[in-house]
Amino acid sequence: MGSLLKHNIQDLMAKYGLLNYVETGTGLGECLEYAMRHPFKKLYSVEIYDEIYETAKQKFDGLSRIYNRECELFHGQSVAELVQILKDIQKSDPVLFFLDAHFPGADFRYETYDAVEDDNIRLPLRSELETIKRHRDTKNDVLIIDDLWLYEDGEYEAGTLQRHLDKHFPDMDYTKEKLSGGQDIKFVYDLFFESHNVIKDSRDQGYLILVPRK
Repeated sequence: MGSLLKHNIQDLMAKYGLLNYVETGTGLGECLEYAMRHPFKKLYSVEIYDEIYETAKQKFDGLSRIYNRECELFHGQSVAELVQILKDIQKSDPVLFFLDAHFPGADFRYETYDAVEDDNIRLPLRSELETIKRHRDTKNDVLIIDDLWLYEDGEYEAGTLQRHLDKHFPDMDYTKEKLSGGQDIKFVYDLFFESHNVIKDSRDQGYLILVPRK
């Protein structure tokens, strides 16, 4: 679980003309609140887990008034909710996407990391990206993808995923292969190699940052 706070949104907005913010995986809402401090036209967040969504909804109903930002939370599977969100965004308005929806409820100890078998819910990144590409021209959008260590081995600031699992969940028999379903990160390059430069960031558990080639 990484953080949008590690990224300079002000610079990204200025350089790429970003106008809207879309995230999957609301969690505690720290990333959404950080985004709300910036002058986006509208902010959207999707959370699948009931208790987390209800807590976040109460929090951001208040923060929307405090920050005077239009912020909408969606409750459900990220891929399905993205379809509704993308219909609401003008196709000409560049978007900052922060994609961090995986293992519903697990980071907050509501569920185990292997509680969900369906890849589209447990690790929806590929389906999210395909949905985004299908519903808009992404050539001017910026995408930040969290938890690269799920898809690609490496020495990240937080170490390696397998060492993390062995240390913090010694009795759960977790492996990187089991949690990732054998997925690697090649699908990101396949979807975006023509339009975006892909930057690897080893902070936290690793990020992929996709920025327009222009």
